[in-house]
Amino acid sequence: MQASQALTESEPLIKDWLMKRNCSVLPRQFVGFYLSLSLVFIAIATSLFLNGAWLVLPFTGIELTVVGVAFVIYARWVRIETGATLRESRARSCRAVNR
Repeated sequence: MQASQALTESEPLIKDWLMKRNCSVLPRQFVGFYLSLSLVFIAIATSLFLNGAWLVLPFTGIELTVVGVAFVIYARWVRIETGATLRESRARSCRAVNR
């Protein structure tokens, strides 16, 4: 199997594609948005806590945790890349995660 792989790797490369998902927000901007969102939510929850609505603060913590987990899942999904290689005798497709 290694000999056949060596033969195919020496074949001339016709075309090589790398497809990335569209992401218009940089990771630094994403973190900045999450931090500003957290500050606004915590400020509102703190003011409500000081006015006697003490249950708002724990639910704000739960909400920010869920939003943070969703942002991490999205950030990992955006980093997935897919590639395709076209050689004379065959085409190959691969999926690379977190390149």
